[in-house]
Amino acid sequence: MRFARVALNIPSRKLGTLWYSLPPDARAGEGQAVWAPCGDDLVQGIIFEIRDSPPRPGLEIKPIAEFLSESSLLPPHGLELARWLVRDYLCTPFQAVSLMLPPGFERRMLNLARYITTPPKSVLASLSPLLLEIFRFIRRRKEVEIEEIRRRWPQAKVEEALKQLGEMGLIETLRRPEAPRVKPKYAQALKLALPPEEAQKLLAEMERRAPARRKLLSLLLQDPSRPFTFGELERDLGISRKTIRSLIEAGIAREEKIRISRLPLKSEEKPLPLPPLSPEEEEELEEVRKALRRAKERRGEIFLLLGGRERRIAFYLKALREAVKLGRKALILVPEIILIPDLWERISKLFPGRAALLHSGLSQGAQFDEWHRIYSGEVDVVVGSRSAIFAPL
Repeated sequence: MRFARVALNIPSRKLGTLWYSLPPDARAGEGQAVWAPCGDDLVQGIIFEIRDSPPRPGLEIKPIAEFLSESSLLPPHGLELARWLVRDYLCTPFQAVSLMLPPGFERRMLNLARYITTPPKSVLASLSPLLLEIFRFIRRRKEVEIEEIRRRWPQAKVEEALKQLGEMGLIETLRRPEAPRVKPKYAQALKLALPPEEAQKLLAEMERRAPARRKLLSLLLQDPSRPFTFGELERDLGISRKTIRSLIEAGIAREEKIRISRLPLKSEEKPLPLPPLSPEEEEELEEVRKALRRAKERRGEIFLLLGGRERRIAFYLKALREAVKLGRKALILVPEIILIPDLWERISKLFPGRAALLHSGLSQGAQFDEWHRIYSGEVDVVVGSRSAIFAPL
């Protein structure tokens, strides 16, 4: 049997981590998210350490209740960074790892009382005033957190009352995770269903009196692998839902459900040409190239650039491109969010579809989308404020 030390989402630094046993067939690893028992509750946690033997003989260890992720949610060296934060700053282990977790990750396990049925009047008449009052409160709400019942009747033995009502079949108690604060966003989209050659032939044969259908098919043929959302077709291109449906019904296109980004600043699709550097700057860039190539042997080399803002930015962008050519990832930290839009416009053009934006000025939905793009390896470059240093690159 294997054992895991878990950083729990609780305020206590003293009980910041506890040991749990792992199921024999579990593919558990450090950095995975779990539900773990703590007292009478289940709380979120992150696996900090795994051992093949218990930390000390005779220790009573409870099992992990459930796994919340299939793999580690932390970036490389994330646990090492979290341990350093706990050691040097006044925070719990979970507070340290939470800086690196996806936006909206934290959730509670809710303890609920749920209404089932109303008994005959004779049974209601036999209930004590307290039991009757609690029952009517639950019936009116249909489902209510037990903690709320405790706050409403602080002097009452709430657990005993709920047990009696449960034994009578009037209510039931249950546990359920709190609803996620943020979820992926999906949209209906249209994609070419025919081979491009066949669709091109069909376009040539399509009647001239169907200009809307011809316009839509021509658009799909420009990028046969790309799905176009119904929203952008209708809003940006003026194509009606009727025209969209006509191509679906004819088998020319098919409807798909795709995940979409909530990022307000869209990535550019056209690459950005970079201005030439001076001979002196080219020599400096070559030094950066050499540092990138030897990065595995000598980490943490620092370069300080002087000169005007535009020339420095041009140098940064070329250095970024060199790093990406070598298969590396890049992070650009900007001191103030207000400075990001101009830089983002350039970087999104230089790395079309391969750049991400991460800062607190974005909605939680947009942060969630960008975090998962970074985590899944879809991007090479991340632009953000100082908090983006915890991005899962």
